[in-house]
Amino acid sequence: MKRLTQAIFSGQPSWVKSAAVNGSNGIAGLFDVEAKYLDECSGYWGYHKYFPVSTEFRHIKAGRGFDTKNWRDSAIDRIK
Repeated sequence: MKRLTQAIFSGQPSWVKSAAVNGSNGIAGLFDVEAKYLDECSGYWGYHKYFPVSTEFRHIKAGRGFDTKNWRDSAIDRIK
């Protein structure tokens, strides 16, 4: 199983600010908001319900096979 590290951001668009692993399937997602604005629901990550999100969500999948053991603690911010 792969661990989510800063390497996930390599080659990704500049708008990507955070990443997290879904607990239900081990797929890593990349998001256009900082990790503090992410919330999990039923094993998947999404935007926190109190975050004022624009009408355009920017979220992409970044790979499979990530470790799901501590997935609720997997959200990381991109280091500039």
